[in-house]
Amino acid sequence: MRLKSSRSVRVERLGALAFVTDSDERHTEGTTIRVRLLPRYESTLNNFILGACSYLREKIRHPKFDIRVNLPPLSFRLGPRTKLAVRPDYKNRMPDKRLEPVVLEVGRWSNRLSGTAVLLLARNADGRLSHTLDGQQLRFGGRGIDTSLIVSGYESNAISVNGFRMSLKGISKILGTSKDRIAMLFDIDVMGDDSVAYDVARERIIGSSGLLVRQSLRTAILSGLEETGIYDQLEDSTKDVIRVALKNTELGMAAAEAHENWGPKRLGEINDDVLRKVAANLPASPWPQGVHKAIALELGISNRLASDAISELLATGAVTKPAAPEESSKLFDDTTVKPSGREN
Repeated sequence: MRLKSSRSVRVERLGALAFVTDSDERHTEGTTIRVRLLPRYESTLNNFILGACSYLREKIRHPKFDIRVNLPPLSFRLGPRTKLAVRPDYKNRMPDKRLEPVVLEVGRWSNRLSGTAVLLLARNADGRLSHTLDGQQLRFGGRGIDTSLIVSGYESNAISVNGFRMSLKGISKILGTSKDRIAMLFDIDVMGDDSVAYDVARERIIGSSGLLVRQSLRTAILSGLEETGIYDQLEDSTKDVIRVALKNTELGMAAAEAHENWGPKRLGEINDDVLRKVAANLPASPWPQGVHKAIALELGISNRLASDAISELLATGAVTKPAAPEESSKLFDDTTVKPSGREN
């Protein structure tokens, strides 16, 4: 029988040494940390505890094991929260029978993501699915559809990485723009690895990692729409909303205009693995003409896919195209101070 191992850590006053004691006699495993603060800090302790507890409750959404927090006078447990759950009778709860929410478990179409996304659509007079109803955009909450009619356990749209909630710029616009987009609610967890970077405070996903997460979620949703036959039922104006989102966000106007007929299958080719490999093969020096062809040959992919991946990396700022030698020379010539004609 394995004996329980425990450890006690005592910190005596701010900036002092920490005393660590091992013990096999305590009833619980783990590490107990005791901190004694200087008197001048004790007056702010309660505010700190309240803020710390609020932060922990907000940030830790889906831990893989229970976490016990004991910050006197507060003591509580953090465990996996109830994830977004779709009500079995949600269709009967709709205030308008034309409303047809689409529920997707994104883990079916992604090795990186898990969780649920709900798209709000309605059946129009032609039998097609649309993001509008009677000329008005469909929305959740406020003057829109009450989310509790469709799901339980919903607080707000959430993205978490390995259980820690984080923000991600542009995640709400993956299927439209600020003024015209498909209404969507979601609770998504991202499997964190070396390709998913975030700031030290675990507040937000940063850098090119944001591109990869947005692309993964968009691809999973569109793949789900296609596999379930929903994509083919969308009316043209709703498909246009998706195309405009591609133009204005990840891909850039020029790249998207060259591929007006992109659907879920075409979009799915540009995944995070392709983006990483293409970025790794871009030279640091000025790019030679036809660099996409050289990368395509190296990676064994099509020239078009390599070109599309480069366009996406440039549009999102994941990579920066080095200046050509003549551009660098011109910049230097324009900024060089001319001699005054006097000698020192």
